[in-house]
Amino acid sequence: MNVIENNSQFSRAARRAFTLNELLIVMAIIVLVLALAIPAFNAITNSRSIEAAENQVSAYLTTTRAEAIGLQQPRGVIMFVDKGSDRVILAQVWYPATTALATPNIELFPNRDEAVLPQGVGLRAVPNGRTDIAPNNDMGNWPRFVIVMFDGEGRLMLDRFTITGGTNLATRVGSPAGGTNPDAVQVGGATTNVLTNIGFELYDKVAHSQQPAANAGTWLQDNAVPYLVNRYNGTLLRGQ
Repeated sequence: MNVIENNSQFSRAARRAFTLNELLIVMAIIVLVLALAIPAFNAITNSRSIEAAENQVSAYLTTTRAEAIGLQQPRGVIMFVDKGSDRVILAQVWYPATTALATPNIELFPNRDEAVLPQGVGLRAVPNGRTDIAPNNDMGNWPRFVIVMFDGEGRLMLDRFTITGGTNLATRVGSPAGGTNPDAVQVGGATTNVLTNIGFELYDKVAHSQQPAANAGTWLQDNAVPYLVNRYNGTLLRGQ
């Protein structure tokens, strides 16, 4: 009897362990689930990154517009890709309301906090109806940065401004002289005219970088999320 009981206990103990085949099957299932889940997770997190960036831009525009109304002076937001971190930066710009220049010179407003959009978010400016930019062009001569300006009453300004070479703003957003981009800012002593924007696009930089060069522009047309700034109240309108 004792022998039978001992054998029964040993058999139950032996059944508690997994065989090598069972372990391999479980590992294969885990790998398969991860392979299926990672693309979906990336899509979800990217969507959240775009939404987080949208919220940051909206809040920054609202704060800047409120300041323009409160001080009765022009204030604006410039969005550009930082050359060091390769991330989109939002900074406040201004020009003295008493300026008599036909095209006022804008500069970074001192002592204002900047906003940094999530790592994977790219920026492309709406080219303001220019006809020299093909719709399916990747980046090419699209404007390199976005400038949204509000007047002292909080209305969107559709105007032309200048960025003077050698200033803090030119140093942050500048590029070497020449090239194919008509809106490139020269870091030297030159003065460059720039247009304000009514809209821009945000997109997934990682997904865009994985596209073949021939398809990159078309991919942006299909996947970048467009935004327009309401002319009268500064709210951000998301396109489809």
